[in-house]
Amino acid sequence: MLCGLHQPEAIDLVAHQPATDTVWLMIYHHEESDTTYRHGLDSAQALEAKLGYYRNYVTSGRLASDYPDLAGKPVTIQLESHRPLSAEEDAALQRIEAGRADGDTVGLIVRIVEPQPPISESE
Repeated sequence: MLCGLHQPEAIDLVAHQPATDTVWLMIYHHEESDTTYRHGLDSAQALEAKLGYYRNYVTSGRLASDYPDLAGKPVTIQLESHRPLSAEEDAALQRIEAGRADGDTVGLIVRIVEPQPPISESE
């Protein structure tokens, strides 16, 4: 199950893209902007906490420890959202990017996708 922003200390998905030999860490953000998250965080605070956890997961060596075959490969974090980010969420992303340490090569991509209807059992 994908945790999204409700569990900032959980990695939603780790994937390897063989064509580019890149590691992708996915964050699924499919809640409304006025949702309140664990510990009373608003969506911007929860997003900032989740992205901080993801960056630390990579820079602390835990990704390489958990997935030794992915060690040393370029890493991109992809935030997938079903709606445009709010101004507060966008500001949180800007703060995170501005606070990157020298030598931090972890990429960040935001992807807005249309929600898909559930698949019926008859299909």
